[in-house]
Amino acid sequence: MDFGFIKNTRVKESQNIQFRVEMYNATNTRNFGIPEGRVNSSNFLNQWGTDGGNRRIIVALRYTF
Repeated sequence: MDFGFIKNTRVKESQNIQFRVEMYNATNTRNFGIPEGRVNSSNFLNQWGTDGGNRRIIVALRYTF
C-alpha cells in the first residue's frame, strides 16, 4: 500500500510552506514474485528469493516565496 500526505500552509501573501510525507509499502508486507525457474540457479523454487522491497518513508519541507 502506497500513500502520501501533503499539507500547504500560507505564511504571507506570496509565501507558502509545503509539508509532504510519502510512504511506499506502508504496511511492510512481502510482495512475492515468480520463483526462479532455472534449475542451476541458487534461488530455484525459493519463495524467499523474490523480495518486493522494504518500507520507505520520505519526508520533505518546501518553502516557496
